[in-house]
Amino acid sequence: GYDPEDLAVIRELQREQEPRPSGRLVLAHTGLLSGRRTLEPVLAALARLFAERPALRGRVHIRQVGPRENVNDALVAAAGLADCVTFLPPVRHREVLAEMAAADALLLLEAGEIEGSLITPGKVFEYLASRRPILAVVPGGPAADLVRATGAGAVVGPGDIAGLAGLLARWVVDGPPPSRVRDEDLAPYARPALAARLAGVLEELAGPPEKFL
Repeated sequence: GYDPEDLAVIRELQREQEPRPSGRLVLAHTGLLSGRRTLEPVLAALARLFAERPALRGRVHIRQVGPRENVNDALVAAAGLADCVTFLPPVRHREVLAEMAAADALLLLEAGEIEGSLITPGKVFEYLASRRPILAVVPGGPAADLVRATGAGAVVGPGDIAGLAGLLARWVVDGPPPSRVRDEDLAPYARPALAARLAGVLEELAGPPEKFL
């Protein structure tokens, strides 16, 4: 879920943002990059894109905010894309929200295997609440279904490098399509609403209070 107070912070930060230059795409990923949830498919797509359209190099940048395993540094170096990726250390939550507000689109990554298809990363709910377009590089599963159902962005399988390269090219040239997330899409994932649902489940399991008297 997401905290409605954070949503207010995101809105405030977005109002403070300077107008973005057209023809440039900044993608932010917040949270852990591991040895399985890596930048590899995005890097492969960028390498393909720049090989086919060298003029677009310098117009796409990835900002990774949070902890990572060293394999990601090695992948960036091997792809020759150090100029296209900035690794930032873990920061305070408000700074994470600021990075989300400043990005043109938000990266959602999962490994292209059965385990990845079963995961709904916690960050996806803040991503939805930010109403920034989401680029979900994830296998089919609940995370992909959620992005599609809410109109939050685009879903590309981790193995579809050609499709991902083509989408990145369109987003650089034309800009990412705006998120179509509505208030009613967000409401079920606000933490007060989730806490109320959990309380209802616990009360149902526990039975009426008088049984304990």
